[in-house]
Amino acid sequence: MGSDANLEDVMKLWYSIFNGAQVISNRETPVHRDNNSRSEWYDLLTTVGPYREAILELPGVGLRFRYRSGTVVGLCGRVLSHGVSDADGERICLAYYMRENVQARLGTEFADWNRWDSYKNLAM
Repeated sequence: MGSDANLEDVMKLWYSIFNGAQVISNRETPVHRDNNSRSEWYDLLTTVGPYREAILELPGVGLRFRYRSGTVVGLCGRVLSHGVSDADGERICLAYYMRENVQARLGTEFADWNRWDSYKNLAM
């Protein structure tokens, strides 16, 4: 993408592998899946602020986690339904993600599942 003259200036500023970012402030996030992503792609979530703990829930696999300030979570948001409870206090969630339509528009190769055998031919 850096060799595309139309994107050259943007690439100097956008240092993330993610092509989307969202700031969620002081609200509950209902359980959902990220249907505009791909199964192979991870979302990165972090939460910060002076609040009492919230709960990150993954109901499809029956898990609930304390979601304290400073927590960072990577998950396949299209595969795992997820949601976060309301919190008592000031909380900001920073969500970084990939969107398939953005990748398609840019003509970049879609990342696939990470596989052990993709590393077997690397020189040590």
